[in-house]
Order: sequence, then structure tokens, then C-alpha cells
Amino acid sequence: MLKVSGNRIGDSWFYIEGDIAHCYFLIEPESREHSDGQFGWDVGHAVSNDLVSWDYQGLVIQRGEFGEFDSQSCATGSVLKWNDRYWMAYSGLEENEDSVVSKIFRVGMAVSDNLFTWAKYGGNPVTQADGSIYELVGSGIRKYTHWRDPFLIDKGKSVIQLVTARRRDSELTGRGSIAVASTEDMLIWNLENPIDVDPVTEELEVPQVYKIGDLFYLKFCTIPQLLLPQFKIKFPGHKFRRSDYSMVGESENGPFKIQGTGEIISGSVSDIPYAGQMIPWNDEYFLIGTMPAVFGQHGGYLCDPMPLYADETGIHVLN
Repeated sequence: MLKVSGNRIGDSWFYIEGDIAHCYFLIEPESREHSDGQFGWDVGHAVSNDLVSWDYQGLVIQRGEFGEFDSQSCATGSVLKWNDRYWMAYSGLEENEDSVVSKIFRVGMAVSDNLFTWAKYGGNPVTQADGSIYELVGSGIRKYTHWRDPFLIDKGKSVIQLVTARRRDSELTGRGSIAVASTEDMLIWNLENPIDVDPVTEELEVPQVYKIGDLFYLKFCTIPQLLLPQFKIKFPGHKFRRSDYSMVGESENGPFKIQGTGEIISGSVSDIPYAGQMIPWNDEYFLIGTMPAVFGQHGGYLCDPMPLYADETGIHVLN
């Protein structure tokens, strides 16, 4: 379990180097107060050799100066080693740019040579919604610009960035999507069409794609209020929760299909994390997410690793 006394803990993301796990996570002092529902996360860093006991290393990325894309808050990210350097894509919000109900998310980059010291790219942000392929203003329940939670995938000569977004070229109920951007230098990114996913929810938060065996798995999280009525009606009496979900596909771009409810953690588990990350460790996968799963509570922590398995129906926590 990862907990930092006197601080709130938010979403996390991980990078494994040898036998050391590096955890990057959103953190802010419990004493910090916000007006009008605003929030202001920085990025902390901890290391572990077992995914259970963590040594907190302090802050590695702090909110930017006034006028910068991350001056209000940093948000969820991803780390990748590419061309002998470490790159972190992370979301950001600009202070006072808009009200909390219509805030604008963008993605920036930071770079490191050792995973401990990070420098922001001076040309941030590197990707944002374009208003052509992807919505500038959310047309669903939450109206802010959906462009957050980047996930980096190494393609050899290029890198793909997956981002939580809403597409423009479909009915309103089917716009929840995962945007795609590509680069050959980590700094200049080209927006591409989103990957093909089943219309299940208005937002697919914290998306990740993994190849396990012969299949590809899309992992994401969402809340019951955002699940589409035409999806929920298929499971009368089922109590959907704020949780992690998966879909299955035959390629990295889909089409990804949901099997059953798609829930990764069974209903028999009472307390479940949110925004879980899949972590490859000793030839297995584990899930670590944030507890409690209620935004804005004091404290909070990252749960102990939960072992996973994958089959033709999706990703599941091993009970």
C-alpha cells in the first residue's frame, strides 16, 4: 500500500526498470483548500521492489506558472523509455482559463535520464482536442474538454499516444472514445482517428491497451452515471459501480468488444480501487488503483497489487 501522511493521493501510473517499480501519482497536501470545486495536483514519485512496500521520493513534477497549460493542476499520465530517454506524458489544466464545469484538458511531456529527475518540455502542451476529429466541448453529462489520461505505446520507429476523448463523427451516445496521436520524436504529434470501441460509456477514462497471448485488451474505467442506458438495460438488476472495465480485440486498434458487463473486479469485492493501472511484474499482471474511490476525500492511498488474468471474455482480478 502506498500512502503519504498529510496528503491526498489521486491516480497513479507505473514504469518497471529491472526489479524496481517506479510509481508516479497525483498528490496534494490535505491542508490545501480550493474554491469553486477546483483541484491542484502535483506528481509524486515512489519506488518499490515488491509492489507492496513503497519508498516515497518526493515531487517530480509540480504545477506550472500562471498561464502555462498545467498551472492549475497536473493529471494522469504515462511513462515510456524511447531512444534511451524516459518520457512522461501527463494531463494538465490551466488556472483560471475556465470554470470547473467546462475546464479544458491538454497533454504535455516531460523527459528524464534516470526516472528520478524530470524536466518539462518547453513547447507544452503537445496534444489537445482539435474540434474536427474530437470534441472541443463535451456533449455528454460532463461538458469540459475531454483530453486527458495519455497512455504511451512504443511502435519502434514511432510512438502512439492514447487519450480519453469524445469523437465528433457519431451519435451523441456513441461519442465516448479513445483518441490516437502519433509521433516520431515525442514532441510533434499528429492526431489520428480514434480506435474502434463498443459504445458503452460517455467517457473511457485512463485507457490502456495490452497484448496478452493472441488477443489485445483495452482497460479503462468509468462511473455508473456515464454508462449508456442502452448498455445498462442489458443487465437488469445489476448494480454497476465506479470501477475498471475491459474490452477484447484482435488488433491494437480494435474493434474492441465488451463481454458481459466488462467489469474487471467482481461484485463480491466490497471496496474497489479506481483508475487502476495494469502492471507487468515477474511475468504476471497486477492491478493497482486509488482507494477510496470518492474524489475529494482526505487521505487516500494506492491499494496493494491485485493479481490479474486474461481470457477471451476480458481481464479479471483473481479472487
